[in-house]
Amino acid sequence: MRKQRKRLTQGRRRPTRTFGLSRLRGRGTEQPSSSPAAHKLLERRYRAIIDDQVDLIRRFRPDGTLTFVNAAFCSFYQLREEEALGRNFAELLSHDEVEQISEAIFSLTPDNPTVTTAPRYVRHDGHTYWLEYVTHAIFNAQGDVIEYQSIGRDITAQKKAELEVEETRAAVNRAQRMATLAVIGGGIAHEISQPLSSIRILAGSGLYMLDKMNPVPLERIQKNLQDISSQVDRIDQIITHLREFLRTNQTSPAHPCDLNDCVESSLRMVQERIQAEEIHMTKELEAGLPAVYGVRIRFEELILNLLLNAVQELKGRKGAKIRLRTWADRGAHFEIRDNGPGLAPEIQNSIFEPFFTTHEDGNAMGLGLSIVKAVLSTCHGHIEARNASGGGAVFHVVFPESLDKSGKGGMWDPVPQNLGFSKK
Repeated sequence: MRKQRKRLTQGRRRPTRTFGLSRLRGRGTEQPSSSPAAHKLLERRYRAIIDDQVDLIRRFRPDGTLTFVNAAFCSFYQLREEEALGRNFAELLSHDEVEQISEAIFSLTPDNPTVTTAPRYVRHDGHTYWLEYVTHAIFNAQGDVIEYQSIGRDITAQKKAELEVEETRAAVNRAQRMATLAVIGGGIAHEISQPLSSIRILAGSGLYMLDKMNPVPLERIQKNLQDISSQVDRIDQIITHLREFLRTNQTSPAHPCDLNDCVESSLRMVQERIQAEEIHMTKELEAGLPAVYGVRIRFEELILNLLLNAVQELKGRKGAKIRLRTWADRGAHFEIRDNGPGLAPEIQNSIFEPFFTTHEDGNAMGLGLSIVKAVLSTCHGHIEARNASGGGAVFHVVFPESLDKSGKGGMWDPVPQNLGFSKK
């Protein structure tokens, strides 16, 4: 009885993890002989199984030469099998992806034998497709790569859906900026009116000196012209700043930024609104803050949205107050505190979600705080919202320091971040 069990056990073979004719084994079945006819039968069975797969299957040598492709692979790339075999797999990659994907694959090791890549493929008709390949390196006993095996799937529909989400997000973000512009319009008008008034006075003075004074004081007129030029530069900076704020694709280079300057700039844009609502504003800006690394206009957008949120909560409230504070503590901190109604417990987990608003007058889009969250995700900062002990709400923002120990630029993620929309 024991001898019979031993013979049955010896007849069982485990299937290997890789595709290959010499490695295909049956479980609990009679082992075919090694005759040429049996080998061809096994080959046909193997081919039938692989060609029935909807996933793309490929094998290639360490030099990139394709040694096996299945029917799904040929169908996707619109190639006959004999056209695909012998080609380098990199020939089917976009030129701008060859180096990155090849490096990812050829750097696999026995300790890290698998990598996932998402190449883009443009067909002859100009249509773009996206794939996701999981590539596994096959090693010999000495740890040398003998072949690579990949299983891929078409993720074009998923990618297109993600791109549509990105486009929707950009449009919504732009709409929020336009809505913000309507609110801060008075502040911008005030910012421009000041240099315009100076230009009017300087030009009038120059004309008076040319017409009434003899001899003409050329040095004074030259000084007036220089002052006019500087005021024009100031207007140009304001307009450039406004264009940057409204630009849909905000991909300006990241730099170390002065947080206090961002606070002052944002405050100037909303100053008219604060005065109109009779809100008492106080500032406690600590000097010598560590720089924050990112795009300055995005930091100003963050602060501006927090300011406008506080102003909206204080609308019509007597004795309304806002306090701004910055300080340093393992990074730069910004806090805005108001004496409004505070945050109801049931909404504290929802205030950073897109389109969430507690105002029913139709003037709030509910995107300001979600933009704040998105900006912070790009610079790896975070925000805490809580109720103040004496009443009102507190928003506390923490920015990581600009420079790491090596003296290089700090953290900044240039990839556009979502506003809470799901990509699934």
